Amino acid sequence: MSNIFSDVRVGRSLDVAKTKETVGDLVVSVMRHPDALMLMTTMRDKSEQAVAHAINVCAISITFGRSLGFDERELSDLGIGALLHDIGQTKLDKDLLEDFTNCTEEQLKNYQDHTTYGPAILHNTKGLPESVISIARDHHERANGTGYPQKLLSDQLDIFTKVVSIVDIYDNVTSGVHGMPPMPCTEALKNMYAWRKNLFDPLLVEKFIQCLGIYPIGSLVELNTGEVGIVISMNPDLRLLPKVMIVKNAKQETLEQPRLVNLSLFVRDELENANKIEIHRVLQPERCDIDVRSYIFRELPHHMV
Repeated sequence: MSNIFSDVRVGRSLDVAKTKETVGDLVVSVMRHPDALMLMTTMRDKSEQAVAHAINVCAISITFGRSLGFDERELSDLGIGALLHDIGQTKLDKDLLEDFTNCTEEQLKNYQDHTTYGPAILHNTKGLPESVISIARDHHERANGTGYPQKLLSDQLDIFTKVVSIVDIYDNVTSGVHGMPPMPCTEALKNMYAWRKNLFDPLLVEKFIQCLGIYPIGSLVELNTGEVGIVISMNPDLRLLPKVMIVKNAKQETLEQPRLVNLSLFVRDELENANKIEIHRVLQPERCDIDVRSYIFRELPHHMV
């Protein structure tokens, strides 16, 4: 994907075959093991922010699409659009993309032009579904008509664009882009639920939250025992009780060998008030000196088998 973005940035043609191959691999991965792929979306490379965002939005959109019942062809088309939704940003000044905190109105307008550049690039590329162009043009439109570039309303947007719009916002606010600090995933989902009637398709937002779960995969959490771990798998029927890879004990000492805890096995016994292990709160990895990325690289093959 770095090569694909670099080629477009210097004026070369978009490599459609490689793009479709990449998305095809992601679709197969989602069908085979969605939890593993969702974990991989937490492994953002700060030096390749745009590429990491594109891949994350693609992977999460495919996972969301699968939960909505899209077939493999639809997942492929959705994934291509999600992967290329910000392709127009390759025509922007890199400095413009790094910090929005003090941008002028003119700079903001220049940034918004990526929704014009993107469709222009894709129009000149053979072999892409029409929905891909719509996503690149319309993913910043909002349900109440306050978006851009055309101020379209919700009923003027197709389902693929609505999906990518939701995922785009989620990945941006949870990863921290354009100079903004990252937001905890649970807080991001709570805010998106509050915004759902004005900015998004309300039903799709609710389904997105159901898809990710209350504690999205990759979240760093503290248990009521004081232990700290990473959510690595979700039980659709018990969304408050995922599988957690414990990385610190109750004394906040780093474990040499992380261990796996399935919280669904510790449901409270109504008669005996048995020991119950549950999530107490969500933590920010940066504040806990925990590199989630390194744990996933090292431990994922062992815990996801």
